[in-house]
Amino acid sequence: MDDSSWAAVGAVSSTIYTVGFVASMGFLLRQVRETRLARETEVLMKLYDRLIAIREKRMLVFDSSKRLAAVANLVAWDTIRRDQPVLAEAVNSVSMEYHLAGLMLRQGLLKEPVRAAFLKDIGEVFLQLYAILLPVVQLERERSGITYRTQLDYLAKQVRSVLRH
Repeated sequence: MDDSSWAAVGAVSSTIYTVGFVASMGFLLRQVRETRLARETEVLMKLYDRLIAIREKRMLVFDSSKRLAAVANLVAWDTIRRDQPVLAEAVNSVSMEYHLAGLMLRQGLLKEPVRAAFLKDIGEVFLQLYAILLPVVQLERERSGITYRTQLDYLAKQVRSVLRH
């Protein structure tokens, strides 16, 4: 074989290598996308499972909205915590689960369009709960510091932006 034959063999070999490399990169990218989608699906299912698990507590918070709206200071909230521990636990559980949902969204665990669909799905109910819980959350912030349940505020902002409130 002369030099031009070796050059042709080298060119063919390089072309085959390049085609194989591009094909394997395409496969790798598809695998990465599928892995991301599987992770997002898992996160989404966990979020829904957690929110479903507090359904009865959410209903208690809704049913107690007038009582909670009358909470104007820490003394009134401490009275509810002492005299109505089931309601206080419901407020704590509901606010914590939505706080954690906000944290998961802030961490980018759901990407668009899944993120927007989740926010639309929980939106109206969450905004109603947020309005009920906010006075108590603000009292707890006074007691324990500004970082108390801050992801509720983030979640409310995100829901409003998706729902255009």
